[in-house]
Amino acid sequence: MTNEPRAPIENHILARLPHEDYNRLQPHLKPVELRLGQVLHEAGGIMDYVYFPQNAMVSLVSHTPAGQSVEVGVVGFEGVAGISAVLGVDKSPHEALVQIPDGAIQLPVRVLREEFKRGGALHDLLLRYTQGLLLQTSQIAACNRLHSLAERLARWLLMSHDRCACEDLPFTQEFLALMLGVRRAGV
Repeated sequence: MTNEPRAPIENHILARLPHEDYNRLQPHLKPVELRLGQVLHEAGGIMDYVYFPQNAMVSLVSHTPAGQSVEVGVVGFEGVAGISAVLGVDKSPHEALVQIPDGAIQLPVRVLREEFKRGGALHDLLLRYTQGLLLQTSQIAACNRLHSLAERLARWLLMSHDRCACEDLPFTQEFLALMLGVRRAGV
């Protein structure tokens, strides 16, 4: 193990790990570039990796059997795409779709689970993040039911801007309609 300074980490979970914990994970951490529209996990698909976004944003999209879709959560530098893997789930409950491309850190699910079972700092950070994601999902559900389309769009744009290191958000009307679960004409 080395005590050399590590490169700055933009993902909040990885950045908050003690050096010893980070060094244990480091050989398994792989920087990857996420492309716009890239699907990290398909709904119902096996999750082999989790992704710690840096300045990227990943939408968690729920699909109905009738072919309708709506975003139910977003993951940015504060979290990890594939968090359900630490809960013992092998298949992704949602599609994880890259909306703002940038870098991320990829980690095999088996390594994440091994470290989670140690009960250390990563365990605690992931549980807190899970609680935050549950709160975000419940807030999105409430907004989808109680707020106007304009209010929902404003919330979505603010959430996206919070996770983007860019001034201009690269979204089309068609994309926004998909994320909000409405027709394009509604946007």
